[in-house]
Amino acid sequence: MRIGNPKYKEIDQQLLVYFVTRADDNLPISRKLLRKQSKRIADSLGIVSFKGSKGYVHRFLKRNDIVPRTITGSGQQVPHDACALATAFMADLGETQRNLKIQQRKGYNGQMDETPMWWSMASKRTLRRRGQKIITQKSSGHERKRFSAVLAGLDKDVKIKPMMIFKGLKNVPQEVRNRTDICVAVSKGGSMTPELMQIWIRECWAKRPAANLFRPPNILGMDIHYSHVDEAVQDVLKTICNTTTKFVPRGMTSIIAGPDSHGNKVFKGQMREEMDVYLHGNRGIRADV
Repeated sequence: MRIGNPKYKEIDQQLLVYFVTRADDNLPISRKLLRKQSKRIADSLGIVSFKGSKGYVHRFLKRNDIVPRTITGSGQQVPHDACALATAFMADLGETQRNLKIQQRKGYNGQMDETPMWWSMASKRTLRRRGQKIITQKSSGHERKRFSAVLAGLDKDVKIKPMMIFKGLKNVPQEVRNRTDICVAVSKGGSMTPELMQIWIRECWAKRPAANLFRPPNILGMDIHYSHVDEAVQDVLKTICNTTTKFVPRGMTSIIAGPDSHGNKVFKGQMREEMDVYLHGNRGIRADV
């Protein structure tokens, strides 16, 4: 199939602008959508000979090095003034560190974030022989059951005890109630609440490796979630831990927040690897198409 220079250059140029704009806005794009848009562009230009065929879209994708990709995440749209917001946030953080005499990489700067998890997190891609049309994969049958993982760390590359929040349970399961390496909690929606945030502060943040009886000044960065900005939560952080909080601007967590941009993705990748191993060792699990 011919891939060279396009016959309808103006349509190609406008369609590429359309594609780039939608991709920058994190909107879904399909071949069918590009065919329809190319026809609209042709109609607006008065080009009646243009067909907008599947072959045209295929060649358009090849010319512009556009390929199908698996969606790896979703989130807020990055603000248009992201650079200004990031600069202002870092300047404010630096000023707070100077005022409190907090040195970097001494364990007095931390970040925390919650990330949604599922009971069954097998890999989204697999290997099969070419030409196989139906791809099946083992499943635990719990793909829709979710929980939240609360991950946090300090600036000297030290992890803080994690917290798991299970959905729909009235009480913490007896099997994990006495564990000391993790804090387990329950909530109706499986997400963080102001009450659970106070438990996290007492059981995880207050017992972090850098904490001591002298309660030296420290900084905790997190996103603007209603459970984080709660007045009682802020009071507990200041009273118990002498912590000053810094909230990442809305839409900026993927850029500024370390857990969101680095830790969460790695953690989920490791969970998928563990699930793959688990599925290989359990042959009685059903297979889903």
